Amino acid sequence: MRSRHFAAAALVAAVGAVTLAACRSDEVLAPAAPQTPPAVTAAVALDQTRREAMAEQFARSLADADFRALVRQSLAQSPMREHKMQFQRWTTQDPMRLRALAGLSARPIEALQAEVLAAPALEFYFPVKGDEERWDGGTNLLVATVGGDHEAPVAFDMAGRRVVLDAKTPPSVPVLALVPQESDFDAPVRTADLYVDDSPGGVTPDPAGLYLTQATYLQSFEGWLKGDPEFDIHVLGKAAGKDSMTTLSCSGRTAQGLYNYRQASLEWTGRALLYTTAQLEAYQAANPGQGFRVFVVEDDDGACVMKTQSTTISNTIATIERLWPQITGGLLKGLPLSKRVEAARALIPFVGAIANFFKTNDDVVGNAVEARVTGEVIPTGNWVVKGENATTTGYLTLELRN
Repeated sequence: MRSRHFAAAALVAAVGAVTLAACRSDEVLAPAAPQTPPAVTAAVALDQTRREAMAEQFARSLADADFRALVRQSLAQSPMREHKMQFQRWTTQDPMRLRALAGLSARPIEALQAEVLAAPALEFYFPVKGDEERWDGGTNLLVATVGGDHEAPVAFDMAGRRVVLDAKTPPSVPVLALVPQESDFDAPVRTADLYVDDSPGGVTPDPAGLYLTQATYLQSFEGWLKGDPEFDIHVLGKAAGKDSMTTLSCSGRTAQGLYNYRQASLEWTGRALLYTTAQLEAYQAANPGQGFRVFVVEDDDGACVMKTQSTTISNTIATIERLWPQITGGLLKGLPLSKRVEAARALIPFVGAIANFFKTNDDVVGNAVEARVTGEVIPTGNWVVKGENATTTGYLTLELRN
């Protein structure tokens, strides 16, 4: 198997989307102003109310030493990353835990269970490194909750007193987070080391394709109460029958096989498949002249899942297109043993239509652009991740392996 840096002329934006003959190359569509329906606003407010009610109840129950010991033991034994626990499952699967949660409030267990199940899916854990070890099981503990990454957390002490914490800096006292669920508590641990098939022997060589082998980000894009960041990389391309983009492939923490990509810190080295050569060829056969983009997000509330509207993506891509017009696309070319990616014009109208499948709580890290295109000398990698206002947010090493 041969490997060479994916430096072939601007696969940009990690291989940006391509040309439509009917579109002017200098045309940039301005994204529409976001509209938040009243029903969405009401739902968010209701979720916040329920989260805070659960956080207060949890904090008050921790005033009981036996309940604190139970929580501490459960967290220590959790097999999940960061020792996370699913709140509703942990609470309701054992009647003793539910009674303990109801404990000091003397509330009917049935009523409390209904409230627990009505709250948004939650997980609890210690997001600040060292807090789990520093907490000795005593009363020196806050229970905090937050919705979005950049909000100020709301915390409760064991007397139920409410306090708003600093959004950027955690307090000196240990904090137990009760936050919207990001982890898949049912997914088995996956490996990215082998590409497994059903043929005799079960293991085949890695498929030819575009691989990520190194990633560096300049910030975590995650609030301190939400713990480690979770980065996903989407290969975006033309949606079938539409002048808009969709996810062709996603590499992230829940993806299977070689697509599994787990980066929980700012630096990562390894091997993660983004898109196979066979997939590239099939896509280009179905969409002649259309390229694709490699887009990085810090994912919340479900890995590799796009959810609500955000104009940030549209603005990010539009800015990059203005700076490097017509060279932010890429196509796979060459003979079977000498495949390469060459520059191609980017399809500007995709910019206006892309926002409808990204969720606002997924932070946009940026669109990858080949360093040779931007003219930058970067410390690592061969692709630059460009975020809002074309700000550099990270560096990737992409390789096309044949």
